[in-house]
Amino acid sequence: MTATSSNTGNAAVDGNKPSSVAQIAAVVVAWLVLLTGCETAVDPVIETDIPYTMYGLFNPTADTQAVRVYPVNGLLERSNREPLGAVVTSTNLETGQQRTWADSIITFPRNEVGHVYWSAFNVGHEETYRLEVERPDGAKSEVVVTTPPVSTPEVSPADISDNNLPISVLWRDAPNLIDVEVVYRTNVGIFTQKYGINFQNDDPNGRVVVVQFRRDTEPIILSAFFNGIDEVRLA
Repeated sequence: MTATSSNTGNAAVDGNKPSSVAQIAAVVVAWLVLLTGCETAVDPVIETDIPYTMYGLFNPTADTQAVRVYPVNGLLERSNREPLGAVVTSTNLETGQQRTWADSIITFPRNEVGHVYWSAFNVGHEETYRLEVERPDGAKSEVVVTTPPVSTPEVSPADISDNNLPISVLWRDAPNLIDVEVVYRTNVGIFTQKYGINFQNDDPNGRVVVVQFRRDTEPIILSAFFNGIDEVRLA
């Protein structure tokens, strides 16, 4: 069984080696505009002078970084294919290295269009960057982010008193985890289970993901049954 934290980097856990080293490899770029609503109505007009809001991450395990940029025009409306005309730059605040990102137009599910800016470079752990989006008239949005440290995952024994056979995995010193995957390599095949934020718990030492071993292995056993395999073994 291998647990990986994909968008946070390849955080690998060998079930037989609780002390193996993993990387927590992404930090979510904070929203520059926080929209709040109420139960009765939503005001479609945004009272802010900020020209853009951004969503994305810096990933130390990737060779290309990307962030989605939304224009704030005073109205809540979908993005279109018209060029934004914005200039996106990132600056490593420790080295001073600056990069200009390229624009691209991505069509997401349900035909939603998004402006995704990207740049091909690697980021390291515990590095601080300033990301700026500037409009042609000089108006600017910016955010400062610091990538998280390398984390050491620790695998606890399965809780045999619980029918789900939960296995707690602690990512020590990790501020957050994104898209955790557990990969089961067996003689039947390779099976992957995703663990979203709902499976994460705060811990004084970092973040904990509780793997539901029995739930995860049910499709493996069913696959073995339908394929006439009498014994299931972890590779």
